[in-house]
Amino acid sequence: MGLCLPYYMILLKGLRTMKQLTLAEILELDIFKRVSIQAGAAGLSHYVSGITIAEDPDLIQWLSGGEILLTSLYAASVGPLSYERYIDLLARRDISALIIKTSSRLPRIPEEILERGNAHKIPIIELPPDIRFFDVVSSVTRVLLENKAQYYIELQNNLSQLLASGAHEQDVLEYLVRY
Repeated sequence: MGLCLPYYMILLKGLRTMKQLTLAEILELDIFKRVSIQAGAAGLSHYVSGITIAEDPDLIQWLSGGEILLTSLYAASVGPLSYERYIDLLARRDISALIIKTSSRLPRIPEEILERGNAHKIPIIELPPDIRFFDVVSSVTRVLLENKAQYYIELQNNLSQLLASGAHEQDVLEYLVRY
């Protein structure tokens, strides 16, 4: 008779961390069918942690990295920052992408933004004027939450299997440390 591994060791072989979604994966959502990547395509592999709307450049300080920033550039175009400085600050905050909604007031994304987006590998994405911010935020947030929920359901199922197999408290703790 061969050695029998504890059940938690078998579960560890299938252990995974939470999947990090890339910008390229997020851009496959239906809401983004009509957007166009204007610059920074080298950054499509950035991981996305969330999405936020920020019209006021002062809000940049609250970004924590990995966010998609959604804006119409209203405040940035009339505020104290140059477009170059605005993108430089966003790069320091490690955003995943900048989605800019064009309008009659801003029919094209300024060239300075496109140049800095390329330099920092920040995807600069043009959002058509008829797509609502709410719909974009809802779609992205839904996918990110579904990803987290799937991870936690898998964790719960594995813990249930582990406990049902008669694992000891130490086995459960070791499993959780590795998860």
